[in-house]
Amino acid sequence: MIRTPTLFVLGAGASHPYGFPCGAKLRSLICDAASDHNPANRALVELGFEAEAVRNIASEFQDSNVPSIDAFLSRRPDLVEIGKHVIAANLCCEENPTAISSEETKDHWYRYLWSRLIEDTDSPHQLINNEVRFISFNYDRSLEYFLYVSTKRTYGVDDALALKCSAAVDPRLWSAWRF
Repeated sequence: MIRTPTLFVLGAGASHPYGFPCGAKLRSLICDAASDHNPANRALVELGFEAEAVRNIASEFQDSNVPSIDAFLSRRPDLVEIGKHVIAANLCCEENPTAISSEETKDHWYRYLWSRLIEDTDSPHQLINNEVRFISFNYDRSLEYFLYVSTKRTYGVDDALALKCSAAVDPRLWSAWRF
């Protein structure tokens, strides 16, 4: 258990070991949304976004030559709404739940964190006693998923209890969505 008050500040590199893109790779994925074969593009259209609007932001971002989507959106408030959805859709397409628990994952810091969180615990209800908080600048949900699955499997509990107890590690982590 982590008894010393600890704040984790997470950026894009935090989820990179689990298959999520950083920097240039995310830029390429988003710029590729200009083509109709892009799965993120199709998902956004299915959610009700106009295909032309999705292609437009991808094209605008590509032609801007700004290396970061966040830096681009900070200068284009007119595209922030759709931009956030484009980022999230592209990250969702990159999700690979098996990477979260894979023995092949290098730099598996989530696993190390988990070993510290569960130290001296007998029940998932005790997770709330950890003195940890998270500030995440990420759009992905890999840490939340990791905590949920690890709680469920470590303590052999059902989905509802696993969700409740894993969220108790830091309830603010779960409400930090940018949409």
